[in-house]
Amino acid sequence: MTGSEELRGVRVVTLLAWLMVPAGVLLVCAGVLDLSWWASADARRLTAVMAEIKQEYGVNWPALLRDGDAAVTLIVLGVAGMAYGLLAPMIRRGLRWARNWALGVGIAFFLVALMGIGADASQPSYLRDYYETLTWTTQTDRIAEVKAVLYPAWFQWFEDFAQGLGALAALAVVVGLIWATVAHPDHFVGRPRGKRARDGRQEDQWDAALARIRGSGGIDAVHDSRGGAGSSSARTPGRAGSPASGGAGAGGAEGSGPGSGSGAAAIDEDIHRLYRRPPKGDGTG
Repeated sequence: MTGSEELRGVRVVTLLAWLMVPAGVLLVCAGVLDLSWWASADARRLTAVMAEIKQEYGVNWPALLRDGDAAVTLIVLGVAGMAYGLLAPMIRRGLRWARNWALGVGIAFFLVALMGIGADASQPSYLRDYYETLTWTTQTDRIAEVKAVLYPAWFQWFEDFAQGLGALAALAVVVGLIWATVAHPDHFVGRPRGKRARDGRQEDQWDAALARIRGSGGIDAVHDSRGGAGSSSARTPGRAGSPASGGAGAGGAEGSGPGSGSGAAAIDEDIHRLYRRPPKGDGTG
């Protein structure tokens, strides 16, 4: 399996997170549209007419556009949806806190949107039912009066579409994030803190020391460059400083240049640092 195939789930959930942005824009527009219409003179006139009809004939109000706190809720949901424009790139990068925020906001978004849809569906009647009731009570003149000050029909359709799209997008993001977390657990990482951060820094220092020692030729090369004729020369006959070479190599190493002493000392310090490496959690070195 290639790397691109392994991260396919992450790419899908990132695209779903980007889908929340246009859904949020639609919700903000719907909320602003609702608030602006309820602040108009037509809304006040419609409210007065329907109040008179209810008082005279007992006909309850139908489901109308959201007003007040309900419209503000749409705007808040829209802002939360647009915030996914900031979270989506971080989810793609694998930041754990961005995934957690996106998951929490998505669950809350879906629940609030679902409750709003349920509240609309629980209304006792819609405009169509309202008109039928007025017709049955022979108040057809009132129907024309209501339609004259009522908002355009597409306002209600736009609000329902924005709310439904937001709820579906939030549900898709939540399911996608859970799937990506299970399928690619190593993709989402957090910033190391405390002991984990210190251990990570120690591991980096040890890896760097090992790399410098390997690049210099190993521990034997360090002792040779310092002119030592100890254990490394004994393990490798014929090396500079051994009896077979007549000691000429030792003299040559001692005069190998002004920079050799400092380089060997630095590498020797790396060796001692590796020897001082603390044991692992299981007791091994």
